[in-house]
Amino acid sequence: MSSGYRKAIEVIADRYHPELWNIYAFHCSDGDNFGSDTPSAIAAAKELCAVVNLFGYGEIKPTHSLSWSSMLDLYKRIGKENFVTVTIRSKDELWPAFQRLLTHDKSEGKLAANA
Repeated sequence: MSSGYRKAIEVIADRYHPELWNIYAFHCSDGDNFGSDTPSAIAAAKELCAVVNLFGYGEIKPTHSLSWSSMLDLYKRIGKENFVTVTIRSKDELWPAFQRLLTHDKSEGKLAANA
């Protein structure tokens, strides 16, 4: 995961200066990551939070999934106001999950009241 986040940081630095652009980053995953990359992924996610308006992470975990790997619990500890996580368990939850991500109120560090 860290390589994707680092590339996003690079692209932002090269083309989309945060003072001139509103930047929103979203990443959906099944939560699987190499254990050796996890500290780097968390550090890169924090760096990405520093240059974006909102960073949303959606973890796809179908109810029938046998996968035990998950970055979600680790990412929930990032503690940045502009970092939001959601769990997606079915196709029907996809759009509502993105709505929750997009209704995050950065100024208050919580979901908007109408979410």
